[in-house]
Amino acid sequence: MDIYKNKTFQIYNLNQIDFYKKKFSNIQINFFHPYEFLIWQGPNIISFINEKISKKDNYIVETLDNVGLSLIVMDLNIKNLSFERITKKNKLYQLAQKKNINVYDTHKFIFSEVL
Repeated sequence: MDIYKNKTFQIYNLNQIDFYKKKFSNIQINFFHPYEFLIWQGPNIISFINEKISKKDNYIVETLDNVGLSLIVMDLNIKNLSFERITKKNKLYQLAQKKNINVYDTHKFIFSEVL
């Protein structure tokens, strides 16, 4: 299934993950961690959230074009990154591909209403 077609929720804290997992336990959903929150929460939260999300759901971390943050996230073994501009010539994109990390376009996600 195309990841862009899944219900996608922006997450800002751990309580939201539990809420959406219970509410939508029968379907695959995307948990999208926006750059605006990640930048002040720090990259350590990423590992914790990644462990909390089940294998059937997707955890997508938005790094926009922040090189340092993107490299840290790749080192934390996150399998789904979202960039603002994706080009095959982009060095971050090429590195992500070498590390078997899926790269998505931030602008293609349609976010579901917060419940």
